[in-house]
Amino acid sequence: MTFETIRAKLIKNSWVIIASIIILNLSLLTNTYNSTYLSSITVGLSINNAQYQSLISSSNNFAANTYDKTLENLSMYLSNRFASPDIQYEISENAKLRQKIDTKKPFYEIKNQSAGFVNISYNAESKQQGENFINSVNTVFLNKIITEWNKDRPQIFIIDQSNKGKNDFSSSVIQVKPPIQNALLPTIAGIFIGSLLALLLPSFNKKFKAVDPIVK
Repeated sequence: MTFETIRAKLIKNSWVIIASIIILNLSLLTNTYNSTYLSSITVGLSINNAQYQSLISSSNNFAANTYDKTLENLSMYLSNRFASPDIQYEISENAKLRQKIDTKKPFYEIKNQSAGFVNISYNAESKQQGENFINSVNTVFLNKIITEWNKDRPQIFIIDQSNKGKNDFSSSVIQVKPPIQNALLPTIAGIFIGSLLALLLPSFNKKFKAVDPIVK
């Protein structure tokens, strides 16, 4: 196939290229143009009862041998609980996310921040959905996870919940716009696929002579 033949086919079947560009842009519109909202909240457990605090301030041995280990255990406990299916389900239900619960990988990201803290982040479809997620994480943390931690533990490791409504955890909902390259990909793909189809289309410009009927 000569260059002139290719050029002629592309010009003649240019409608195929245009159609491919339009179809791909419409089908990938959501993925290439819509923004997402990264919602993030950091929550933490801090043993704040008077007995524990008194030992920290009065005993160097207790602080050295127990305090750091306790903070490490708190962070690990939070990571495991937030990854569990029941906590995932509660967060999803409270925020009306309707997420599929996976026993191996949570639908949100969990980062261990050490020192008794973890960060929970989720890519939401809207700002309101992102705020709902943060509120849901905070509610489940305060009303369930802290209560579970306190259950059947020695008094010294109990977390005082008297000021639980005053916790001011760091949270944010940030709009994430897709890169400009994403907007060009459907057009580039449409040109490539459309050109390929245009070249593969058979030519229908051959003239067929009419055949006279045979007279018997």
